[in-house]
Amino acid sequence: MDIFRKLFLKPVPSTDDELTQVLVRGSDGEIKYKLFRKPIVQTIVSASTVTGTTAQDLIEVTALAVGMEISNPTGAFTNGQLLEYKIKDNGTPRILTLGSNVRNFTTFGLITTASKWTRLVVEYNGTDTKWDIIGFNTQP
Repeated sequence: MDIFRKLFLKPVPSTDDELTQVLVRGSDGEIKYKLFRKPIVQTIVSASTVTGTTAQDLIEVTALAVGMEISNPTGAFTNGQLLEYKIKDNGTPRILTLGSNVRNFTTFGLITTASKWTRLVVEYNGTDTKWDIIGFNTQP
């Protein structure tokens, strides 16, 4: 692992230590450094309403004990910005409802599976000022 770190990881000057550069080979074959930012995670045990903000990339709910509304995220978002929800119930399936600006283009219901992780990804549509569900998956 130490050799890997010496060869592939290059520290980036940062006061908050949130950035890392990784050595990658570009499509042109040239070796380059790519900058990665650690995701900002908010962890919640359980809540009846969860509101995403521009301060988070991932909202993780670890033991959902009630039905939960994924309310309209707040803040100044940019077109195409993503927000991810990672939800695990407390052993009982829970219904997930959506705020008025979160759109589900499918007919499937949003419900957790007992003691399994459910992932929901939404993308900001700046044209419509809405959040579109672009991913919904449950751990097998």
